[in-house]
Amino acid sequence: MSNVSLIMTRTPLSEFKYGKMSGRWGSMLVVSGAKISSVAVSQNGGSGGGYEVGGKSLDIQIADGGAVETVAEFDTMERFRADTGRGFYMQVRPRPAQPYMLTMYRAPLVAKLNSSGNCLLVHGHGYKQQGSGDDAGILVHEAPNVSWLIGCISPREKNHHEQNSTPGPSRSAMEAIFDAMGGFSPGRKADLFVLDW
Repeated sequence: MSNVSLIMTRTPLSEFKYGKMSGRWGSMLVVSGAKISSVAVSQNGGSGGGYEVGGKSLDIQIADGGAVETVAEFDTMERFRADTGRGFYMQVRPRPAQPYMLTMYRAPLVAKLNSSGNCLLVHGHGYKQQGSGDDAGILVHEAPNVSWLIGCISPREKNHHEQNSTPGPSRSAMEAIFDAMGGFSPGRKADLFVLDW
């Protein structure tokens, strides 16, 4: 089975409000094929090998030879500023030269959205839960609006930015990612590259 990588950018900043909640839009490229060792925004203004995310040309370094092909590009939604206006919600830190491992996971919170709980768990992010000190459960999952996200990332179909009660555009994006990974099976792995804040 080929490797799947999710490559995310958050710039330029595109902030929005949902009531008192602050969110931000980003972009995510999903590719499959060879294992990727690092990703960078192309500095020479070239084509980046034909790979783009959020209008940025990418230089993709392949770890084991071979090639990757684009599966899809999605928008992403995350919580951004704290509701008080001071400080920010935790967000997965940029790591373009070392991917975060993702594993297919079933989360009770996500089960309130899709009955299955199917999502991706982000490993190695370094954030801890307040109180227990356990690793914070940062997920990549569907969400109908930004109120469902605290540190998590929600892909959705391009240009579907409405905040509503149906997770359709977000659910179809997650299903496309699961399909690229060979269908949902707990523990199945992918990589996440985060290019910027």
